[in-house]
Amino acid sequence: MKKESHFGALLFLALFALPFAATGAVMMYLIGATIVEWIDMSSWQEVPARILEAELVSHHSSKSTSYEVTARYEYEYAERSYEGTRVGIHRKADNIGSYHQRAFEDLARFRDSGEPFRCFVDPAAPRKSVIYRTLRWEMLAFYSVFLFVFGGVGFGLLIGVPIAGRRLKLEASQKELHPDDPWHWNHAWQDGIVRSSNKPRAFWYTTFTLILSALSVPVVITVMTELSRGTKAALIGLVIPLLAVVLGVFALRAIMRVLKYGESVFEMATFPGVIGGRLEGTINTTVNIRPEDGFRVSLRCIKRTTTGSGKHKSTNERILWESTNLVRHELLAKDPTRSAIPVLFAIPYDAKATFDEPRLKIIWRVDVKASVPGVDYFARFDVPVFRTADSSPDFVLPTDEADGGNVVTVPDMTLKEDGVTIERHASGGVRINVPMLRLPGVAAMVAACAAVFGGAGVAMWHAGDAPLILVLAFSGVGLLLLWATLDVLFARSQIQVLHGKVTFVCGIPGATKLHRLSVDEVKRLRISAGMQSGNRVYYRVRLETHDGKEYTLARLLRDKRHAEQLVEVLEAALRG
Repeated sequence: MKKESHFGALLFLALFALPFAATGAVMMYLIGATIVEWIDMSSWQEVPARILEAELVSHHSSKSTSYEVTARYEYEYAERSYEGTRVGIHRKADNIGSYHQRAFEDLARFRDSGEPFRCFVDPAAPRKSVIYRTLRWEMLAFYSVFLFVFGGVGFGLLIGVPIAGRRLKLEASQKELHPDDPWHWNHAWQDGIVRSSNKPRAFWYTTFTLILSALSVPVVITVMTELSRGTKAALIGLVIPLLAVVLGVFALRAIMRVLKYGESVFEMATFPGVIGGRLEGTINTTVNIRPEDGFRVSLRCIKRTTTGSGKHKSTNERILWESTNLVRHELLAKDPTRSAIPVLFAIPYDAKATFDEPRLKIIWRVDVKASVPGVDYFARFDVPVFRTADSSPDFVLPTDEADGGNVVTVPDMTLKEDGVTIERHASGGVRINVPMLRLPGVAAMVAACAAVFGGAGVAMWHAGDAPLILVLAFSGVGLLLLWATLDVLFARSQIQVLHGKVTFVCGIPGATKLHRLSVDEVKRLRISAGMQSGNRVYYRVRLETHDGKEYTLARLLRDKRHAEQLVEVLEAALRG
């Protein structure tokens, strides 16, 4: 039944795609026909014309108002009189820019004054004439939006549905062969060979950049037109081209990464990764990579939840578990043509298994990155992790493997990587400093968002004709993001455990106060997830007292192991 429902869904998608593809085809025809007509009109002859009638007709709907300039004029060609009604290349009403309003002002002026205007006549058919033969680029851009968006969706689905159908057939055959082994069902995991998502990521970044760029062309034209008419609130429309620029930067980086490093492949030695066991394998590259600081290899378990539908649909991702290792050296250091990066993790027994349903997904993801000159190396792999007969609640990695041994992966994450300094006192006390300015990249991204929203709010306020609720909403979001930028940049922590007292301050200097507690008041220290940016979670260390109060000791720690190490240091100092 489930198989039939999947194929039924594909049939529905194919039918759903037809009107989108048809719209794209119509838009392609309109663009082509308009350009052909424009080229043809460029050879028409200019002759004097007398404007007899001119009118600006408005068409109202529940959502918008469109305009159409109409006219009647007379002209002579080859000693014969003719009457024409065509105004421009585009014949229908629209609300793209102010073309119709401006044309009406011109025609009404010549109609009222009685002065001769001009029109263009087809020498081969003198009854065919037009007043304006200028090509309206904003209309072509408008058509292009429908061509790219509707045509892209329609033809993309029509191409993708047969591919998805073949994959479903393959999945069905694999289910029959391996009914109890779901890691065999997904074609992307066949034989334990997983390819990186770098190429698909570059493709989708580029696709969405092109779509946003197509949307940006009519937006920019409209904004410039409205600004020339004094409507400063139109500046808010520049949010779309700004987003296109930002997405274009990501697309360019993704393309450069693919060109530089090609495709990486993760060959799983354990297929699948075992809950209460290990995930082991090798990431093979097509070029040799020699980072000075080694490779950072991370394994994350991500819960992706989808709620609502249509325009109310939203997707939320939460990291349930993660671990990061440092690989000091890859396995093929002497091979100048490629690299082999070992992967080794112990997966806890209470972890969630890979799960894939439309509303809920459990994703296990391996990320590997390395800092090198130019574009940094990065690769991502979604891997299968399941409970198997080898799962054990008591599993731990053998000491020789965890410490290096014949596999060079070592858990070497230290607080120094987060800029944290520790001073130990001879009496057993400790002083810890978590400095400011540790996350400039994150601060820059938040600041860019603050500038977009805040700038839009300021522009609307200066314009004076925007709804107050929009001004307050955009300005408010901009201010919140500005505060978040300052917090990321300047938040710091100073913690001291000495002589039976815990003294700490956490936050922006001047905006927080110093806390002093007795060691006996401390019930426990705990770690919690804080801010999340993409798949990166920043952790905080919290202190809980016996009377139920909670305090934050440190925030924005870039790795859970950093937070765990900080807790270990503090707990040792609290024990005296």
